[in-house]
Amino acid sequence: MVERLLVIRTSLFIPIVEFWLRRTSVKVCNASLNQLADWMPPYRRKVNSIKQAERIASLITYANRRFSIYPADCLTKSLVLSYSLQRLGHNAELCLGARRFTGQFEAHAWIEVDGNPVGEELSVNTIYTRFERENIGPKGEFH
Repeated sequence: MVERLLVIRTSLFIPIVEFWLRRTSVKVCNASLNQLADWMPPYRRKVNSIKQAERIASLITYANRRFSIYPADCLTKSLVLSYSLQRLGHNAELCLGARRFTGQFEAHAWIEVDGNPVGEELSVNTIYTRFERENIGPKGEFH
């Protein structure tokens, strides 16, 4: 029942976060979601393990693919995952990175908990060069 509720919440929350991102910046949206997660009462069951965090990530991916009216990209999905994990007691960190692949520039967003990528391949840190927090400007632009 708890997992079903998370899937429903996520399906409804993804379009809201996507709209929010289009009206503000990554930095503002992330900071606002962090404040909202701190302000909201925590979910009843605290999550304390990476295995449980991975389960939350897979439920969010499932909700995005199956039920969301607006399928999310990696950034929106990562912001929703970060919010959900923070509500469950994790210290989730939004990571942004980039790489050049076959001459093309590719960017990616993911979440780390205690330095471990959640809902990603373990090699995401070696595939993408991670931007440092200082390189993200006040409006979410990269320097």
